[in-house]
Amino acid sequence: MMRRLPILFTGALLASGVLFVVACSDSSDGPSAHAFDEDSGASDDSSVANLPPPSHDPVDSGADVTTTPDASKDAAPPNYDASDEAVACVDGAPCAVKLAAGERHVCALINDGTVRCWGDNTKGAVGMPIVDAGTDPDAAPPVVDAGVTSGIAPRTVANITNATQLSAADDNTCVRLADGTVQCWGKNDTGQLGLQISPPKTDSTAHPAANVVPLTGAATRVDVGHGAVCAVMDSGELWCWGQNAQGQMLRRGAPTIAGPGGATLGGLDVREAVASNTTIYAKATDGALYSWGLVSGRITSYLLDPVPRAMDPFSSVVDFAVSSAQVDSASGKGRFHTCAIAEGQVYCWGVKIAGDMPALCSGTPNDSVVPVLAPVAPAETEKTAYPQQLAVARYNTCVRLTDGTIQCCGDDSLGQMGAGTPAPNPAVLNFTKASALQGYAVQVVTSQFAVCALLKNGSVSCWGGNKYGELGQGTVDSKPHATPVKVF
Repeated sequence: MMRRLPILFTGALLASGVLFVVACSDSSDGPSAHAFDEDSGASDDSSVANLPPPSHDPVDSGADVTTTPDASKDAAPPNYDASDEAVACVDGAPCAVKLAAGERHVCALINDGTVRCWGDNTKGAVGMPIVDAGTDPDAAPPVVDAGVTSGIAPRTVANITNATQLSAADDNTCVRLADGTVQCWGKNDTGQLGLQISPPKTDSTAHPAANVVPLTGAATRVDVGHGAVCAVMDSGELWCWGQNAQGQMLRRGAPTIAGPGGATLGGLDVREAVASNTTIYAKATDGALYSWGLVSGRITSYLLDPVPRAMDPFSSVVDFAVSSAQVDSASGKGRFHTCAIAEGQVYCWGVKIAGDMPALCSGTPNDSVVPVLAPVAPAETEKTAYPQQLAVARYNTCVRLTDGTIQCCGDDSLGQMGAGTPAPNPAVLNFTKASALQGYAVQVVTSQFAVCALLKNGSVSCWGGNKYGELGQGTVDSKPHATPVKVF
């Protein structure tokens, strides 16, 4: 069966060996620090986002892509409740109601409107000020000793109250408050903190204190991406800030690093938008998934596309998740993957560098620049379970099912599958149940080496790597942790 897929994913560019400017994470122990001039205005052509002439006509490459026939694709999508499940806090005690994970840190939104974070604080992602050694660790606001940046146990982030939504990626965290205010903290090398509209501010220092983003209205949602952040406004506008080298901000004439501003969506009604290093993916209110930036040259073209276009054949998208993009300096190739839940199934696409663990969950180690089916393992009960929520990291993909179980694939060298013991072969090609997790999960998040689950009772359990203290125990080590441990 032939299907026309008028899309080219960012992974195709990476796989081709084409080099382009991206904001890459550093795979070394310490994050890279890139200093930028604070005034990155558009007076110099090199500082303006690289956009082609505007075009509002969809481009059809004319390329047919043969895909493996799948009868389920032609069947009616299953009718199931894919909405988020609420936490039921026990005895009125404070408990977590939402999780978010960056590359080396994890944060929890607490039901009292505060936020607790743990893990690596090198760029201030945990939100803890670094002060002189000897300061009382129980002082308010909470502090950590000078030089201590990893293994931070869960602590309340100072000056965050009435938070209603939480998001994180890389070394950044943002919250939306009840009044629609957005506050962010962490690194700011590509203007992720949105410190001012114009000129955008960038620097290479840590920002552990939450900064208010100067939006002109109230936000209904904020999503931290890789190098950029986007907020959906109550006016229906989409405001984004950060990396704009590929025109991701959808603002002609905007510099390559842009301050907060509205995107030109051409009438598209967006519910949420998440940035990779070169692309922005957005879910519309009609359930379709759109993309723009250095993306989707639609099968044969490597051109930028400044116009949001629906990514066929997706419809009724329940959730999607985007990893960071990295380019290997030696080979010129890169790693990147994205997954989406549509029509009751998981689809993933992307590429990897030689030696990487595959994370597409397709059953093979192969890359794919078009979506491939990532079948979830059958439920262990008579009741059918459907995928409801996704989390992706550099080497792993996890999905939360409607029966409260979690399944993961990819790298299991540190016990990321949560099966009690690491798999004999650390490259797990199919979704595998996190069988050692006890309790009913309502959410899953992934950092670079660890996985955390939010349980129905508001408790949090984590497993996998603990190099930066991601397991929330206030310690660091390089051992595998295949059995989940309770954070709180």
